[in-house]
Amino acid sequence: MGVAMCVGNGDDLTVDTVQAVVENGARQTALTTVANLKAAGIPYHFVDGSTWPEGRTGKHAQQASLQADMDDFVSLIMKRLRHP
Repeated sequence: MGVAMCVGNGDDLTVDTVQAVVENGARQTALTTVANLKAAGIPYHFVDGSTWPEGRTGKHAQQASLQADMDDFVSLIMKRLRHP
């Protein structure tokens, strides 16, 4: 079993200050979780908002973000199905 996480980085305070602050807190929690998973030897897949591909702005309802999420998770599922 593995863990997959995708988190934004809350970098744009001008769009929605509250959301940006909450998202940054969630990112810090995810980074701590990643460190603990790594230390425990538990497989994980982590996508950090600061490394998102072009076209993915962190606005999760946008087509580019939804497509990138689906592409990422479908590839993880297919990899697992081919190599259980």
